[in-house]
Amino acid sequence: MSRRRSRSWKPVVEAVEERQLLSLVTNIMMSNHQSFMNSVKARSMLGDSSSAAASAASTSGQKGFAPSQSSIALPENQGPQGINLMLSPRGAMTPLQYKKSLYTAKFVGNYTIGPGRFDSEALQVAIQGVGSTTNILHADIQLGLIVAKDPSIQNSGASVIFDRNINSNSSLGFNLASPSSDVDDHGRPNRFVSVSLDTNTSAGNFVEGYSQGVLEIKYKPNGKRTRGVLEQGTAVVTFKGQVYAPNIAFILRNANINP
Repeated sequence: MSRRRSRSWKPVVEAVEERQLLSLVTNIMMSNHQSFMNSVKARSMLGDSSSAAASAASTSGQKGFAPSQSSIALPENQGPQGINLMLSPRGAMTPLQYKKSLYTAKFVGNYTIGPGRFDSEALQVAIQGVGSTTNILHADIQLGLIVAKDPSIQNSGASVIFDRNINSNSSLGFNLASPSSDVDDHGRPNRFVSVSLDTNTSAGNFVEGYSQGVLEIKYKPNGKRTRGVLEQGTAVVTFKGQVYAPNIAFILRNANINP
């Protein structure tokens, strides 16, 4: 009978590529932790900083901030005050800024056409699609359009483009308008020449922004008709224009900052 040979086994750990992941949850947790630590430091230094500020103000002859016991809900405490070139720039763009302002987007999705919601409306259009834009690789879009019964009233609507990467916290909202004659052969609105940025629905990278351009829609009916729907099928939405934003609310810009 052969002698049993002993074997020694040594575990080996394989190195894994180091990578910092962007996570909304971890970002919020880190932000809350940092805010808590800052508040603790601020409270511990409150006495020293207050006395130092008072001393500096008295020696320099300048008044410091004086808190008010009355409501601060005043026009001068909200919105731009005077000429703010960061929010509302003026003059001709540099070649670099002009290149940055150019913006395109394309989406493909489903559309439905139904009767108007009010007696002043001839029809309403709803579109949902997926696609991409100049600065969003994976995006969604929602559009709501109205055609009025009165031909003297313009075609109108609203749309919002969402970044599917929720970490960016970005959305681009448009207010849409065009003459009532901007329809295809079947009376569907297919072109909007007024595409202005909606500050209420825009967020993240597009806060306090402006836009102009042309939005076009192509319809392809599928022959089906769900109950209550006049027409449905596939729509292709394209936008070509310009977008300006101060770019001070894009959370991922701070991704390389390690607290």
